[in-house]
Amino acid sequence: MSTDCELTEDDFLARFKPVLNPIDPSAGFDGCLFETFGDELAYVQAQDPNLVWTVLDSDGQLSIASGFHFVNRLGYLIASVPAAPDHTYSVACEDLTEPDTDPGGA
Repeated sequence: MSTDCELTEDDFLARFKPVLNPIDPSAGFDGCLFETFGDELAYVQAQDPNLVWTVLDSDGQLSIASGFHFVNRLGYLIASVPAAPDHTYSVACEDLTEPDTDPGGA
């Protein structure tokens, strides 16, 4: 039986510590995002599955889910700390459907 766990983005970053993308140092998510194709996908697929996380876009709501997912994927993250194999983690991120309330764009 799997235990579902919800984390904040800050908790995810502090607890699982995503690694930098060695193939593309200018990758998104502060240099940690891996693409869904080519050399970067092959690199992700070669990792321990408990280290792989998927960045998802579900109707404008960004989230991060533990494991390797295909539907609604934007990219992958590789953690330096493995997820517990009997846990399923989800991380709510920014809502892309909300208008920017900061007129300065900061």
